Amino acid sequence: MATQGRKSAKRPSKAVIITVIVIVLVIAITLVIIYFAAPSVWNKLTAALMGKKNTSNLNRGDGELQFHMLDTAQGDWLLILLPDGKEMLVDAGSKPDPDSLYTTNKAYMDNYISDGQIDYVVLTHSDQDHVSYMDEIFRDYVVSNLYMPALYAKPSNATLAGKVADLPAEKTKILDDSGIDESKCYIETTTYANFFIKAFTEEDCNIYLNLELDKDNNSATLDEHSKITSADNTYTITFFFESLTFYNNKKFVGDSHQINGISPTMILEYNGRRIVLTGDANEENEPDMTKRMKDYYGGVIDCDVLKVAHHGSHEGSSTAYLKEVKCEYAMISCGAGNSYNHPRQAALDRLRAEGMTVYRTDLHGVIVCTIDKDGKITITPTNKDVSETVVWKGADAA
Repeated sequence: MATQGRKSAKRPSKAVIITVIVIVLVIAITLVIIYFAAPSVWNKLTAALMGKKNTSNLNRGDGELQFHMLDTAQGDWLLILLPDGKEMLVDAGSKPDPDSLYTTNKAYMDNYISDGQIDYVVLTHSDQDHVSYMDEIFRDYVVSNLYMPALYAKPSNATLAGKVADLPAEKTKILDDSGIDESKCYIETTTYANFFIKAFTEEDCNIYLNLELDKDNNSATLDEHSKITSADNTYTITFFFESLTFYNNKKFVGDSHQINGISPTMILEYNGRRIVLTGDANEENEPDMTKRMKDYYGGVIDCDVLKVAHHGSHEGSSTAYLKEVKCEYAMISCGAGNSYNHPRQAALDRLRAEGMTVYRTDLHGVIVCTIDKDGKITITPTNKDVSETVVWKGADAA
């Protein structure tokens, strides 16, 4: 029997090819139109394709957002350069030492701040490794807006106490009217008093308290002062503050654990990406923060970059928190050879279990995270030659 030859594959007709080309062109043109004419729709579409959840109605931005984690030894000093040219400083602290650290970090900031003015300053809480250099910040820069703890300053130093007593009543009235219990909600330290005095004597500075004022306790809504949105609606900074009840159920003097617990959570959102800032949050307030964020966003909070709580302490960034606030990258501000053994192995293990990539100032130095116009995240450490083995070894590891 003769062998039957293999049939040749049937080629698509010219009509089919033309139809496919037309469809592709229509899709491409439609996407281009959406990209330029309806950027908020574009953001939602690209976010959906990337698997992003609970997205917002922000417009696409053409600039770059930068988050700089300065190497300030055992403390937090975070500089955020917003795509519209504004700046935000979150904390400026470390342990008291010669002014060389402040001089170094100020010089770093002045590479980006040319007009001597900072649009937003946030103090997460009153510990010295977050507040130490805040009085110098107010001395050397014009501050337009301040977010601060709902805590009075009652320094034991008589001279400072006198200066606090002489502060303008029309400014300190914000604390008097807040409902916080003055007999519980105060700090005695010199560092906090120095900041407090500078803050309340700063001219033309709007002051907001890190305090949730929603009297209905509706965690799916935010107070007006809890969200910053750019004029072009391309980025938001959302604050999740602790409640009045939380504040008044604590006594802060001499209890750093309670003080850490008032740290707000902040979420920066730009071009479909989110950076989460946590201060020194711990088990005192993480459950409250998580519930409020879930209620507001409608489920698990899909994020990208986490500023790890409390320098990688064993008390922060719990497994429960990390399951609800999903991030790909983690940035830890901690000092080399610090006496607190930060970051702890337990905290690093929790981050690793979530598949996160970790950067640490004690190893990497200054760390810069950027989000560009296309939503691409780039993280650039000063020291790039750091082995994975070292990154995942806690300071308390044997």
